[in-house]
Formats: sequence, structure tokens, C-alpha cells
Amino acid sequence: MSNLDDCAAEVQEALAIARQQAWGLGAPSVELAHILLGLVVQGSELAGQVLAWPDAADTLRQKLHAGGDAERTGERPEEPEQLDLEADARETFELSRKIAQGMGSGAIHHAHLLSAALLVEPGSNVKAAFATRGVRRREALEEIALGLDDRGRRVLHQVAGEHGLAIRRFASILDNEQTPTLFH
Repeated sequence: MSNLDDCAAEVQEALAIARQQAWGLGAPSVELAHILLGLVVQGSELAGQVLAWPDAADTLRQKLHAGGDAERTGERPEEPEQLDLEADARETFELSRKIAQGMGSGAIHHAHLLSAALLVEPGSNVKAAFATRGVRRREALEEIALGLDDRGRRVLHQVAGEHGLAIRRFASILDNEQTPTLFH
């Protein structure tokens, strides 16, 4: 199990919901799509704005159910809390941690987690859910960046660039700043 002690309370709650959702769907582990589902079920205002579809939870559940039957051969733990994270979910939390630290935060919050989820190479369930609803990763990241301060926007811009996804809306402003470093 990954060490997620540095997650804020709302992210811990979303992860608990994600584990419950994965457990309810019969999954042997928690995927990135379960984490997004946890954010939506939790009622994250940011997830609602960024994912921007009214039946996001149902869409994610359908994609998870449709894509998971053939893969569910592993033995499942007895309790939802014992479900471990899949590789894409672990990568998302590691990237969330990097984003949070770059922004000077001591804890991973919704904006960090959701940004990272949009930047990692999403699994087929997440891609299918995004495609079904027309969620464009670049526009979603720009929506998150709107709620950040300048430092947060610089970090998000840099990390997105490292993952091959330029956030154009802020690029010209950030590239022309006098402070080229992310860390003060």
C-alpha cells in the first residue's frame, strides 16, 4: 500500500470512497478511474467544474464495469481499505505530490490530484469516459489553473510541459515573467 499520509483530509476521503467504489465493482485494486469516481461521488466542486458532466459517476462506473470483467482474475482482499493502488493510480499520487510540493503545499489537495490525473497517461477506462463526455485534458487543466495563484500556474505549466501538454492560455504570461524559477 502506498504511503498517502501527506494527503489532505478531503483527498483521504475521496480515496476511501474510491476504494469503496472499486470494492463494490469487484475490482482487485484501485485504478485511476476509481479515484476520479471518488472525487465525483464525494462532491468535489473542482471535479464537477473540470469534468463538467452531470452523470459523471454513472459514466465512470459503466466504463469501469465494462472494462474490468476480463481483468478481474486476481484475488481480492477481504476489506475495501486493503485494496492497493494500480500503477496508474500510484503514478497519479506521485505526480500530485510533486505538484503540491512545487506549489509550496504540505499536503495533496483536490487541485493537485485532479491535475495529476489529467497529466498521467490515462488507462482505457478513463480515456473512454473522457472521450464519451468530450473532456479535453488541456482545457480541463486550464480550468484548474484559473483557480491557482501565479506560483501554482507556473508549476502546473511546467509539469504539464514535461508531460507534453502545453497550457497555452497562460504560456505567454508565464514565459515573459521576470521570475523564471518555480521555487521562491
